[in-house]
Amino acid sequence: ARQSGAVLRQKYGAGLDKATEALRNSPALERARSAFSRLLAAPPISILFLMHFRGFGGGVTSIVQEANGLRELGAAVQVAIRSEDESFYRERFPTIPARRFFVYESTSELIAYAGAFEIVVATLFTGVRILKQVTERYPNVSPCYYIQDYEPNFFPIGDPHYKEALESYSLIPRIRAFAKTRWLCETVSEKH
Repeated sequence: ARQSGAVLRQKYGAGLDKATEALRNSPALERARSAFSRLLAAPPISILFLMHFRGFGGGVTSIVQEANGLRELGAAVQVAIRSEDESFYRERFPTIPARRFFVYESTSELIAYAGAFEIVVATLFTGVRILKQVTERYPNVSPCYYIQDYEPNFFPIGDPHYKEALESYSLIPRIRAFAKTRWLCETVSEKH
């Protein structure tokens, strides 16, 4: 550091000290430093992912890995799983800490538990119905939908699941929907 400082002073002279002082006393940078300090001092954000199904695809793996990664970044994150699926998920994700999962017996238990989180994320079209119940009971919860695929494509038009999948994108007016691929974002945006 001393050698680098000497080289910089030799190259730029007094202008270096002047520029350093300007940055140190910059009102814009002070506002940014202050905002960042408040962000660091804030309690961690709390997120609950709804995984009320036994999933085998890559989407399930992504959800669990991303939840774990968010936890490692400091967020208070859990993945809600049904008690009947607990052994399945524990076997499938042996390196994920057990406390990362919230195991529930009933939808009413899940809804009550979800009310303690800032953000609750549906991960399948059928979870949006559950999320709607959460937001009706706890209006301060921010609802999100992590869209894994364009799910209406999985069912014939007359199937009740088709209708539910279609409605999942608009069932909660203030929902924040997101997906990993541009195609999926564009498809949902165009059709809904």
